[in-house]
Amino acid sequence: MLEIREINHNDSKLWNDFVISNIHSNYSHLYEWKVIFEHSYSLKTIYISIFDDNVLIAALPLCLMDYPTKKTFAISLPYLNFTGLIKSDSYEESTLLELIEVYLKNKGLSYIELRSISHKPGEFVSGICTLQRKLPQDHMQLWDELNAKVKNQVRKAEKIGLSPKWGKNQLDVFYSIYARNMRDLGTPVHGKNFFENIIKILNDYVQILTIYKGDIAIAGMFLVKFKNSLSDPWASSLKEYLDDCPNMLMYWEALKYGCALNLDEFDFGRSEYNSGTFKFKKQWGAYPIALDYRLINYSEREIKTTISTYNQNKAAHVKNMWKLMPYKISLWLGPKIRKYIP
Repeated sequence: MLEIREINHNDSKLWNDFVISNIHSNYSHLYEWKVIFEHSYSLKTIYISIFDDNVLIAALPLCLMDYPTKKTFAISLPYLNFTGLIKSDSYEESTLLELIEVYLKNKGLSYIELRSISHKPGEFVSGICTLQRKLPQDHMQLWDELNAKVKNQVRKAEKIGLSPKWGKNQLDVFYSIYARNMRDLGTPVHGKNFFENIIKILNDYVQILTIYKGDIAIAGMFLVKFKNSLSDPWASSLKEYLDDCPNMLMYWEALKYGCALNLDEFDFGRSEYNSGTFKFKKQWGAYPIALDYRLINYSEREIKTTISTYNQNKAAHVKNMWKLMPYKISLWLGPKIRKYIP
């Protein structure tokens, strides 16, 4: 008999033990994100666990998005690339999802959006994907595997005198670069307290890398290490310095860091297939893996994923407005809007 329970702080160790031991989990499955969402945006969460004879066999973290003009929906998880259902191998995913669907039906939700990564080797990729690169133990082997163009751009950054700096104490520096870059791209920013909470609550898992030109920080990356993988969910650079190739040096240093830690892979994060960011990541030897964003619809109307809805209806208008906004106003208003862009 399978039983669903909602996990709270008292069972956080049980949850994390299951996450860490599961082959398909990633850093966003950790229980700590429940606390981060609650502290940063006052978002409610439902961390669903499924037990078989009192043994935890599946877990699905959900965050409730309560829009002012829409009915509440759940997503796994907002602001992160993929956090789908994880389970013990002997159980069918479809059976577990049906059980979860029935359980959540009476919660008053309009729909559930599941953000998962494909586990099908060799699956054709055409839409939203993440890009990952296998890491050798020796960074010199990694260097040898890179193409000449990438190497030349890294060398250019080094010859100009750009230099890397590591340390979680660089949040203010990173956030200044991130916030300016997001404004220039036309995207509302997370509040600095979001990143402060991540560092405070996930301290052992995170690191910050910045790139300096003299005394000026011109690029920054927020990294998360989990099990055998290193990921960069947030990275930015100042557009006026792009000709100096700070992004190239930054990613080279991050990949070197992963090799030094004897990690198996680097996850470059989500991109649309064949987009500009996709091509940038692919040049490092990364390969695409499909992301599966699915809906469980409780309403009678047709529903699209949040990314599809945002891109089709809102992104162009928001971007054009946001690029013209004074920087200080974007810092104040951005987090209030970013909360509703999962």
